[in-house]
Amino acid sequence: MEAREAQAILEKSRQEKKIIYEPQENMMDSKKYGSQIQKRETASLKKTSFENLIELPPQASCITCQNVQPVYYNGEGECLVCKAEREKKEEEQQYIENIIIYISKAGVPKRLLEAQDNRNITGFITGPAGSGKSWIAAAMVRKALLEHKRVRFIPVTKLLRCLRDSFSGNNHHSSWLYDDVDDILDGTDTEIINKLLGLNLLILDDLGAEKTTDFAKQAIYEIIDGRYQAMKDTIITSNLSLQEISARFDDRIASRIAGMGKILKLTGKDRRLS
Repeated sequence: MEAREAQAILEKSRQEKKIIYEPQENMMDSKKYGSQIQKRETASLKKTSFENLIELPPQASCITCQNVQPVYYNGEGECLVCKAEREKKEEEQQYIENIIIYISKAGVPKRLLEAQDNRNITGFITGPAGSGKSWIAAAMVRKALLEHKRVRFIPVTKLLRCLRDSFSGNNHHSSWLYDDVDDILDGTDTEIINKLLGLNLLILDDLGAEKTTDFAKQAIYEIIDGRYQAMKDTIITSNLSLQEISARFDDRIASRIAGMGKILKLTGKDRRLS
C-alpha cells in the first residue's frame, strides 16, 4: 500500500511540474561530478586575457597604497587603481615638459615661446611698440594650455588675410602663415569665425596694424562681438588706445573691447631698441 501511495504522489507531482529528486541509474558520484565542474570553470577563466597581470594571493598588498585585497596586480606588485593614477601623473608631467611644443602649435612666435607671467589677464592690452604687450599675451597662452584649454594666438593682419582668401577659395594652404598650427584658419569665412568663437581663449595680436577697410571693420566686429556675447575669454593687443580704436574702426568695437575684461596700459621705451 505504501509503494502505491508513493507512486501516486510522484505521478501527481510530475503533472503539477514540481521539481522532485528522482535517482538515475547512471548518475556520476559527487566527487567525479565536482571535478568536472572545476575543469569547466578553469577553462572559462583561461579565455579571459589580462595583459601583463598576475593574480596574487589574498594576503598580497599593493606596493603603493599598501591595501591588502585579492585583486589583480601587474608584475610590479601595483594594484590597478594605483597604476592608473601613476600613469595619469606621468602623462601630465610629459605634457608639461613638452609645453613649448604646444605653445608653438597655438601660434605663438618663436621669440615669445618662453614668455611667462603670473598674472591672470584677459581683455585689452595697450601701449607703445616694444612695451611687452605680445609677451604678456603669449604668457597667457602658456597658462591656458597648462589648464588644458583650447587657445590660439593670431596676429590680426594674418587673420584678415585668411578671411579675404576664403572668399576666393585660396585659403586651404593658409597654415603657412603661422608655424605648426592646425587648420583653424582654413575654410570659408563662416567656418573660420565659428572656430574662433569656439576657443576657450583667443588672442588677437596687434589690432590696428592692418589697413582699415570696411571688410576689416566688419570682420573684426563680428569676431569680437561674437566672443563678447558668448562671454569667452579674449585678449586684444594694440598700439592704439580705446579712443583711437573708436575713431579708426567703430564705437561698437571699442565698446565691446572695453567690456571684455581688464584694460592694461603699458608704458616705457621700446625694449627691442634698448
